[in-house]
Amino acid sequence: MHRMSVTQKGQLVIPKELRDKHGIAPNSEVIVTEIGGHIAILPAPDAVRQGRGMVRFDRPVADLLKEGRTEEFQHDARLTRKRRKPASKSG
Repeated sequence: MHRMSVTQKGQLVIPKELRDKHGIAPNSEVIVTEIGGHIAILPAPDAVRQGRGMVRFDRPVADLLKEGRTEEFQHDARLTRKRRKPASKSG
């Protein structure tokens, strides 16, 4: 158990031992709540870290992005060419 002081601003320092044990890194977020009449500080879930590795591809993501961007560029080029075609004169 750790006894801590609270500053005038309501701040306190979570002991390094507990931050390390519970994965609370600098600038990470925590959840402050009340449980059974006690204040509880819980590590906030990190969506990016939790999602890491959930999606697997058969090729590197950089290659997939490059391919997708190339296809998008080619599509845009086709649309631009269609817009540049001169209108036929009727007369």
